[in-house]
Amino acid sequence: MSQPLHVDPADPIVPEAKGPKGLGGWLILPLLHFLILPIAYPVLFAIGVASELKAGAGSEGGGLDANTISVLLQLSFEDWVRIIASDPASFKELAVGLGLMLPVFGLWVLSLICLIQMLRKAAALPTLAIVYYAVALVVSVAFLAVSHTSLLEFTAAEQKDALKDAVRSFWGALIWINYFRLSKRVKSTFVN
Repeated sequence: MSQPLHVDPADPIVPEAKGPKGLGGWLILPLLHFLILPIAYPVLFAIGVASELKAGAGSEGGGLDANTISVLLQLSFEDWVRIIASDPASFKELAVGLGLMLPVFGLWVLSLICLIQMLRKAAALPTLAIVYYAVALVVSVAFLAVSHTSLLEFTAAEQKDALKDAVRSFWGALIWINYFRLSKRVKSTFVN
């Protein structure tokens, strides 16, 4: 004889999620986004460094050469303090550039975390993705603002690119933040 099924009233009954489930549908686009970004950020950084090296220190754009980079990497903390104290104005571009690069590095790390969480179907992914798209929008608007100030020298083409990036980030944030907030597929997929 079979035993009757015993149901413990203390056990929570979790209803099965209805609707689409899994990494499919429109969720493929953010998945591709988070697959490409961890590769794209380092490649774009390397291209930027290579273009600075190609321009050279003596050029009109004020590029770097390999010897300058080598010397800068060998400076101690005390050397940096002495350089900054002797001419604080010359440190401005480096400080602004580093100030803009740190959030980009943060976005790279966040994109890696989002990719891992997405592949694990972790419940934290929707919140992380919303944070990623919001921070990406803020960073692109900051780049746009800096490109139109005298903090760094931007060409007209670079200013136009900064505007395109800010508009692209705005639309991306508008679409994907709402998608991760409202999608039934997202709610039924990321439950671990």
